Amino acid sequence: MYHTYKRTISFNSVYYNFAKRGYKSIINKCDKFLSTANLDNSITFSIGEGGDYQAKDLYLKNGKYSFNLYKGNEIKGKIELSVYGYCNVENALAASVCAMQLGVDFRHVKNGLKNFKGVVRRFEEIGKIHGCNVIADYAHHPTEITACLKTATEVCKGEVYVVFQPHTYSRTVYLKDEFVKVLENVKNLALFKTFSARENYINGGSAYDLHVLLGNSLYFESVDIMLDYYKKVLSKKDMLLILGAGDLYNEVKESI
Repeated sequence: MYHTYKRTISFNSVYYNFAKRGYKSIINKCDKFLSTANLDNSITFSIGEGGDYQAKDLYLKNGKYSFNLYKGNEIKGKIELSVYGYCNVENALAASVCAMQLGVDFRHVKNGLKNFKGVVRRFEEIGKIHGCNVIADYAHHPTEITACLKTATEVCKGEVYVVFQPHTYSRTVYLKDEFVKVLENVKNLALFKTFSARENYINGGSAYDLHVLLGNSLYFESVDIMLDYYKKVLSKKDMLLILGAGDLYNEVKESI
């Protein structure tokens, strides 16, 4: 049976209708739709110039960023992050704006972000293989995968090996072109059998189907076989990145 999925509802319009109902909407200035949608209740933030609040003077050390927070032309102070990746500059900036709009003093914002060590399944170190870090991330959407890959390349001093487990057949069909675009240039890529959740197989929607389309990837259905392979190829400076929202996270964590 063949299924066709169409984007019948504009995500932009859904977010716009949601945002305009809020008392205040905190908008990323780089969002080309929402930042130009004339929301009367909006406050914007940006990395660099443009937003009502801005992150400037970014500095990267060992994969973790610090930056100066500005409100307009007024510098509020320096923020140091204890989590990896450029994407967390945007996350920290959004959280800072929200907190300060609610009346939280900047020094508490600064201390809170400094002490935040991250959450489970967000660039979480779950073990080591031959001294190589095994990192797990919940990323199961092309945008999240892109951000996670960027963070991995910033942090890793050797080769980055990526295992992606697609989450549901319908999402893979729906976002197939985007998945291919994000993954086709990944050097050391493997696909792991789909976490189907509630779904039955949909034609063209499995991890193996995606593996065939990509061509540059390995394919695994067994955690033991997968880990045996990586034990042969990984070295201390490398990174094994486990991506997806499925059950592979627990299986790998219990096996290493």
